Amino acid sequence: MMDKPSGVAIPMLVSGIVNLVYAASATISALLFGVATFGLGCACLIIPIPAILLGIFELKMFNKLSGPPPYTQHKSNAHTIAIIQIITLLFGNVVSCVCGIIALVNMNQLDDPPLGPRP
Repeated sequence: MMDKPSGVAIPMLVSGIVNLVYAASATISALLFGVATFGLGCACLIIPIPAILLGIFELKMFNKLSGPPPYTQHKSNAHTIAIIQIITLLFGNVVSCVCGIIALVNMNQLDDPPLGPRP
């Protein structure tokens, strides 16, 4: 029996870090583009906002899944975040997409263990 749902928590951590690094690099790129176009390119600063928000939510979910059980109360939120991770493939974030697939496959780790002896 597993103590922690690592098949869901670790992909959340990896994807959260990747999203925050992507957001930081996109912000720097948008700022440089804004300087190069004399301020017109600063409109690109809205591009990293979804990655920042998703990265923060993923790290918060990792923190909740690393804590004490019960984990079933976090299952619907983890499921939603995993689906959003898969959708990030549309923005070119392959690592987050793979982490979302891994998290969905291992989502049954968040269920309560059966009561009584195992056969």
